[in-house]
Formats: sequence, C-alpha cells, structure tokens
Amino acid sequence: MVDDHFLTLEQVAELLHVSTKTVFNMTRDGRLPARRLPGSRRYLYVRQEILDLLDQHRTDTPSDAEEPADIDAQR
Repeated sequence: MVDDHFLTLEQVAELLHVSTKTVFNMTRDGRLPARRLPGSRRYLYVRQEILDLLDQHRTDTPSDAEEPADIDAQR
C-alpha cells in the first residue's frame, strides 16, 4: 500500500489543475499549508489539508444546486 499522506509540489499542482509555479507562489504567500523537510528546499503538503482547503472554497455546494429549483417553484 502506498502512503499518500503527503503530496509533492507537482502532485498538488496536478490536483489543483495549476502550474507548479502557481503552487509554489501560493505556498510562499501562505495560501497553501506546507511542510519543509529539514535541510531541504522541498515542500511537502499534507493531503487532507489540501482536500479540506478545496472543500472550504468549493462553489458547487448542494445548497447552491437546490436554490434555482426553489426560485422556479416560487414563480
């Protein structure tokens, strides 16, 4: 079984559908949580933290999908 607890910068870029440079900039700006390996320049990302961040910024929530149906019912 592969341990997928941590993601690399490249894996996060693929998950978010952005470039690696964008992920690096978001990490440097503090918009993405990351860990640095001691004595290394590489970042590691906790998979669940990235998924939680995506959920927080999701725009297609079920309540949004139900709202247009309610508007049509009122007409």
